[in-house]
Amino acid sequence: MEDRIRAFIAIPLPRQVKDTARMLQRRLQEAGVRMRWVKPGAMHLTLRFLGDIDENRVPGIEKTLAETVNKTDPPALSVKGIGVFPNVKKARVFWMGIAGRTPRLFDIRNRLENKLARLGYETERRRFSAHLTLGRARGRLDPRLLVRCIETIGGFQAVPFTARKLVLYKSDLRPDGAVYTALAVREFVRTV
Repeated sequence: MEDRIRAFIAIPLPRQVKDTARMLQRRLQEAGVRMRWVKPGAMHLTLRFLGDIDENRVPGIEKTLAETVNKTDPPALSVKGIGVFPNVKKARVFWMGIAGRTPRLFDIRNRLENKLARLGYETERRRFSAHLTLGRARGRLDPRLLVRCIETIGGFQAVPFTARKLVLYKSDLRPDGAVYTALAVREFVRTV
């Protein structure tokens, strides 16, 4: 029997983005938003959740990461704005937006998706939405409070960063939160 692991592919984030997330979470808490907050140290920009996979598939995914970043300039991105999924009346997730060279990010994500399909992974049906999860709802949230927070807190100054790597992470779910371990790391290889 194969060993199974829970895995996903993501872009790690620099400290200044995590610091901004921490500041936004604090301000949202102070405004009265009750959520299960994501630990900023564990935040990442998820490009593809793989779910439970056989551990012996890691080398093929690692090769896919290498092919995806080869001859690809690292995208210049920024975090900007906040919002909720799916909408303010039924909010389940509070997020921080991704801006900047998003067409390049979407191209990278689409190439990754196509390469994973060739490995036998089912194509993701949901539309990709570049965001960072700040927190998940613990119950029903007041839509008026959410709108007020988005309007007042969401206008923070954009924080630029460059996506330097793609990482295949293993996720171990624990009572005190998930623990992520990098299984494969590939840096974007700048084109001439």
